[in-house]
Amino acid sequence: LRDLLDMEIQKVESKQDRGVFRLPIDRAFSVRGFGTVVTGTVISGSVSTKDEAVLLPAGTPVRVRGIQTHGEDVDTAHLGARAAVNVTGVEVEEVKRGDLLCESGYFDTTYMLDVRLQALADASAPIKNRSRVHLHLGPREVLARVVLLESDELAPGESALAQLRLETPGVAAKGDRFVIRRYSPVVTLGGGVVLDASPSKHVRLKEDIIDSLRRLEHNDPKEVLDAKLRSAGWSSRATSDVATDLAVSETELKELVTNLAEADRVRTFISGGRERHVHAENFGSLEAEAIDSLGRYHEEKPLSSGLRRRELQDRIIRHTEDALYEAVVDALIEEGRVAADGPLLRLADHQIELDNEQAAIRDSIIEDLVSGGAAPPDLSELSTKHGNGSLLAIVEAMRTVGDVVRLDDGLLFAPRVLEDIETKMIGFLQDKGEMGVADFRDLVNTTRKYAVPLLNYFDGRGVTERQGDVRILRETL
Repeated sequence: LRDLLDMEIQKVESKQDRGVFRLPIDRAFSVRGFGTVVTGTVISGSVSTKDEAVLLPAGTPVRVRGIQTHGEDVDTAHLGARAAVNVTGVEVEEVKRGDLLCESGYFDTTYMLDVRLQALADASAPIKNRSRVHLHLGPREVLARVVLLESDELAPGESALAQLRLETPGVAAKGDRFVIRRYSPVVTLGGGVVLDASPSKHVRLKEDIIDSLRRLEHNDPKEVLDAKLRSAGWSSRATSDVATDLAVSETELKELVTNLAEADRVRTFISGGRERHVHAENFGSLEAEAIDSLGRYHEEKPLSSGLRRRELQDRIIRHTEDALYEAVVDALIEEGRVAADGPLLRLADHQIELDNEQAAIRDSIIEDLVSGGAAPPDLSELSTKHGNGSLLAIVEAMRTVGDVVRLDDGLLFAPRVLEDIETKMIGFLQDKGEMGVADFRDLVNTTRKYAVPLLNYFDGRGVTERQGDVRILRETL
């Protein structure tokens, strides 16, 4: 028998240590002079005296005061060790069998688990969808519903993907084993392995969900990370959040991300000083959506210079977080596929083209603005002459290509007129040294309605500088 046991032991694969401490509690008691002691098997990582930890599902922070393994005091208990851990910060009455003592920041309570469920071959009946069961996760027992994702029932000896919906909170990690028993009479139905310990609520019989869960069945943590990011869709994940989902350290996760990035399977960006990650395919689909949306906008409004950033976001991904959207836009600009003209975005190859009728209106507007000199017709006058139709769109197109300059007050000027005004103004200031509003008005033969906006325009361009009620050439300061 001893030889047979030795042979079987050799077949068992070594348990992979994820480096994050977990100890499911099977017993708790109080020792006079020491306080609360919990016992269990270290199933991941290690724990040392003076470590900070947390007790789940209550979320109570505790401190490790002392450790014993096999009746001997030790400084550290490692993976696989049976340990008695003396903790401070919690009363023994607050600890229940099945609670988890673990490293803080890596685990959380859950009401749902995605699993691969295996029915016992000798079960007397199939497991039906929404069966109420006793769920055993290590020493913890909770009531749950079995939601079969691939069928309406699971025959004896068969396996399937399922979601367990817990009636009270549990704590688990990917790879944990479990057993389910019938609610009544209490007989064992089967068991399985946890694929995702923090899933969203799934709709049954959906191929995309089933495909995503099948990818989570990989033992390679790199492939699991790929599946988690892929299933997140148009949502990015922070490094700490993904590390929690996979129950690995942030250092290990960053190595996995680096490997996937080298294979062009993940995109990383910074938001709020934190790294966030999204699957490269999902990032690419967002880029495609942005390009398609801009293309449709150009078709709808061929004379428009482009869309404001927020307007584009509303068109394609209204419910996606701002940080991911900004990362997508920045990437498109860097790739040269989108151009930013001030606050507006457009396709890099987009050019405004006027038809014959619109070109004729453009030429007439230029003629009106040139003949108007320093007192050109305003928009209302141009609308009276040319009609309201597409006038504003034509004017905006003209502004984009430099055929017209629009001042802050909305006044329109032909560029050649502004050049003539600037030449006259510089000559006057070089001769006189300073210029008041009345001087400028008389110099260019205009009215105060135009004079003040024009002077502000030249101030903004750095030609002049206002000092009190007069202007001087900036170059003389």
